[in-house]
Amino acid sequence: ERAMTAAGSLGGHSATRYAQGLLGMVALQRGDLDRAEQLLRDSVRELRATRPETVGWNRFNLCWVVLARGDVDAAAAELEAVRVLGEATGNELLTVHAVSALGPMLALAGEQSRAAELAAEGIDGARRMEIRQVLVMALIRGAEVATVTAAHDRAAEYLVEVQMLLRRMAGHD
Repeated sequence: ERAMTAAGSLGGHSATRYAQGLLGMVALQRGDLDRAEQLLRDSVRELRATRPETVGWNRFNLCWVVLARGDVDAAAAELEAVRVLGEATGNELLTVHAVSALGPMLALAGEQSRAAELAAEGIDGARRMEIRQVLVMALIRGAEVATVTAAHDRAAEYLVEVQMLLRRMAGHD
């Protein structure tokens, strides 16, 4: 509450709702699903008209709350909405996160072809962004999809690339 009050005093209603979303993410990381869901949903509702990118990130975090509660279909629907928001706002980082996370969910649900398409889309988007950490995330998600869909050679290729990227990031290459 103090963080939201402080944010409000600095930036008004929008800042309060932005802080609310951040606090929702913290609650999620601490395992307080009820609090996380409340904070994230309230932030999404209040910012829908004015801050679509923030809404996208809050819905991305909300998908993990929904998934932790066992509703894979609802989590996938959240990620699909996030993908749409990312594309609509031109936020490639948001789009890459959404499609990369959605791929493994769809693979486990039996939608293997669509999952492989999304994995490739996420990896391609991450390569365009040239942010190594995002590429590592997309490659790992791609390896998850490849493993579930029994494309073991592809999974191995992705993981070899992850290993090389991590070595470079650690200064070992």
